[in-house]
Amino acid sequence: TAISGIGKYVFELVNGFAQIDDKNEYAFYEYNHTKVLYPVEKKNFSYVVLKFNTEIRSFRIFLEQFLFSRFIKKQKLDVFHGPSFMLPVFKPLKVKCVITVHDLTFLRYPESFTQETLLYYSLFFKRSLYNADMVIADSQATKDDIILYYHVPKNKVKVIYLGVDKAFTPAVDKVHAAKVEKKYALPKKFFLFTGLLSPRKNIEGALSAFNNLNADQYKDYHFVIVGGKGWLYEP
Repeated sequence: TAISGIGKYVFELVNGFAQIDDKNEYAFYEYNHTKVLYPVEKKNFSYVVLKFNTEIRSFRIFLEQFLFSRFIKKQKLDVFHGPSFMLPVFKPLKVKCVITVHDLTFLRYPESFTQETLLYYSLFFKRSLYNADMVIADSQATKDDIILYYHVPKNKVKVIYLGVDKAFTPAVDKVHAAKVEKKYALPKKFFLFTGLLSPRKNIEGALSAFNNLNADQYKDYHFVIVGGKGWLYEP
């Protein structure tokens, strides 16, 4: 199953914890339509599949914000981590809560989001920052934005950079590389974009920059785009 950025972030966290920790217990809450994404089997790992119609976004938001704290309280967790911006509105007492904030593009570039998504963030994001005992930011720029726009204390936000998968190394198998080139009819020289197709990725800006490159120096180069369809991708 293909997963986008935050899903990949969670996937790597799960596998990372599996490699380094046999002592602490981990409980992973999964939606009934995504549970196949994180199939790590260890004695200190448990999975709670939320039997709720999570494919309908409005139901999923209601579950996350108003019912989810019950699951957290029932598990008697020491720490709860929300890897995608949000925590439940009603924070369970005696449970330390951490969220990861990947960026504040919804605030800086609202034209890149649907009105439904902007409403979701406006209703719940600030409360999540307030409920969090610690906020993880992917970059220093994101930390600076959190402090600037939401006046969160500096010592509450910690920058933890994303890791790099071992797959991102130069290909050494020339036979396999040739098969990939043939399968996708790839040109010999190209710039590569990878990511979900949506306005906030600014693919139009990248194409415009590519179009303005020195024609003689880059005459043999192409622009290759790899990515699934996100919201407002049509242009």
